[in-house]
Amino acid sequence: MKKYVASLLVVLMLILSFGAVSFAEEESYQIYVNGKKLESDYPPIVENYAIYVPLWSVLGAADYSAIYSRDIFRINTNDGVVLVRPDHNALFKYPFATGNLDESSYNLKLKYDFYRQDYYPITRNWVIYAPLTLLQDYLGMSVAWGDNKRIDITAKSTYKTSLSKFYKDAVGALKKVSFSMSTEKDFINTIDNSVTAGAEELRRFAAIEEWISKQNTYWLDARFANYEGHDHTEEVVVVGYSGNKITFSNSKGEFTKEFGSLQEAQDGLFTSNPIAGLSAKAQAAVKARQVYVGMSRSEAVLSWGKPDDMNKWTSGLGTTEQWVYRSGSLFNAQYIYFTNGVLTSIQN
Repeated sequence: MKKYVASLLVVLMLILSFGAVSFAEEESYQIYVNGKKLESDYPPIVENYAIYVPLWSVLGAADYSAIYSRDIFRINTNDGVVLVRPDHNALFKYPFATGNLDESSYNLKLKYDFYRQDYYPITRNWVIYAPLTLLQDYLGMSVAWGDNKRIDITAKSTYKTSLSKFYKDAVGALKKVSFSMSTEKDFINTIDNSVTAGAEELRRFAAIEEWISKQNTYWLDARFANYEGHDHTEEVVVVGYSGNKITFSNSKGEFTKEFGSLQEAQDGLFTSNPIAGLSAKAQAAVKARQVYVGMSRSEAVLSWGKPDDMNKWTSGLGTTEQWVYRSGSLFNAQYIYFTNGVLTSIQN
């Protein structure tokens, strides 16, 4: 509740101070970190009633350690590790709390808490800016300001000390000490492994959300639709999503699909009606999930989906491809053959 009230006060103060979206007078805001004026080539900006400060500059002035790799910021704070992706509102925090330790698997893991930020880091002119709410609510910094447009940020990094204390708390709290944390160094490696896995998840999380949000109607790939018991020629509507979990609606009602990667989502969904423009014969075959001699490669994919395996060779006749559909069993495979891109043979 205290964090919520503090965040609300930040937003209200900013609205009263600025009243409108503005990039004017940015240079008039003075940022001080631990009483020292922040010297940066990138002045703060005002956008959507919020002040944004150059994140790298503030972290450096506050002596916070951070890593930026493949669009993900890892920021080590005094009570945990924070992962954010610029221009996306998801945030993962790995708190130094024994309740977040998971010893159910062979290797000890630290679980993250998930948040959606109302104000989140943004990229402007190749510079990453952070809202003051991120500093105050998630990074453990104190933020104060007055009518003189001076903003004071107070922060003292105790990450290493806090991590060492967390190790001692964990040893005392857990029922068993797994081999993965037999020493403090091993324990730190466990934390790092958990955070690294989380960074990949957040990266995938954001990529799928950004792609799926571009439109709200899709068509299902034949194999995906078949597994889920849906008509692959029927349009589906996106009614909600959270990371790699997307909820669709069609004539059967709502259903949710979890995608393992952005590529899997793009392979499983068409952004436009895939049978529009096909011949009447091809459309009928695709709707009936059939293939026939003379069909093109792309038409076969629409009807049966992508094959489980593909073999390819070249001869005097041209390029021949063997597509293998296993239907979940090595002993119940179907084969179709293409010569120069045209289906020439079907073996059931």
